[in-house]
Amino acid sequence: MWKKRLFETVKDCQWLENAPLSDYTTFRVGGPATVLAKQQTGEALCALLDRVEQGEITVLLLGNGSKLLV
Repeated sequence: MWKKRLFETVKDCQWLENAPLSDYTTFRVGGPATVLAKQQTGEALCALLDRVEQGEITVLLLGNGSKLLV
């Protein structure tokens, strides 16, 4: 339910479900993320962070994924 609302309200994102986080870390290790969002615009990032502030979802911002084990 929450994923559908998120996908419909936050545009300009590439949504990947069960994405392996090993593809995004320098050590190439990590399990799947429930949902991975790749923002295409600054507006999309702001919209996503607005949803986080509303308490609808929990996020982990990865940055470049260096020095990170997931």
